[in-house]
Amino acid sequence: MDAVVVSVHYRLAPEYPYPIPFEDCLTAIKYLHRHHQYFGVDATQISIAGDSAGANIAAGITLKLRDTNQNFLYRQILLSPVTQVSSFLTYSFRDNAKYAIFIEPTFFLEYINVSTDHADAVCANEHVVHEEMIHHKARPYLKNYHKINHEDVVRKEHVARDFGRRIEDPYLCPMMADSLKGLSPALVLVTEHDPFRDDALAYADRLQADGIEMEAVRAFGFHRIYYFFDRSVSGGRMIDAVVNYMRTVYEK
Repeated sequence: MDAVVVSVHYRLAPEYPYPIPFEDCLTAIKYLHRHHQYFGVDATQISIAGDSAGANIAAGITLKLRDTNQNFLYRQILLSPVTQVSSFLTYSFRDNAKYAIFIEPTFFLEYINVSTDHADAVCANEHVVHEEMIHHKARPYLKNYHKINHEDVVRKEHVARDFGRRIEDPYLCPMMADSLKGLSPALVLVTEHDPFRDDALAYADRLQADGIEMEAVRAFGFHRIYYFFDRSVSGGRMIDAVVNYMRTVYEK
């Protein structure tokens, strides 16, 4: 397959918290689109891809471009995307966080510039205005992946205050967008023992419910197992899924 790959060296947290990494990537892809002839690419076939935090940024950018009437993206490819921070009590986070390397709530708190002292409260969902979440459009999809008795959770006001409206920012938490309609077709990839598995599956469910052409691929293994594509069957399957998907949509 003949394709141009552009990798963005965006600034990283904690030195550069959100929205700086998001804005860096948004600026880069808009620059690529604007100067597509210089890069030798077809402006109608530019796709975006990312994994983990990068997939979070990719999903947020897809929403941002739609919301600003600039939706030129051909496809979005999301590997283990982080799609929300309203609940850290999903089945996958509770069952798999202890096995993950470099997967801690503190990393996300640094990314959004919230004190890491709140990590324990966040893991107990004490950072959320539960009355608002109960009525949010994302709830029907999230509730399929966790069981929470909201009456047993006591919100810590100072933690919720520090979070502010970040939980509902769709470019930070794509799952919390008012609608996912009108987005680019998506490939969503997850692994069974990934803390963010249920984030990704809930987002895939909502994409499909909002009429977006969507394909989901589930593989065994842990977060970012595709790094070991040459030594792992599951890692190789994830890479093959991306390559085969791109061949299908670009060569038709």
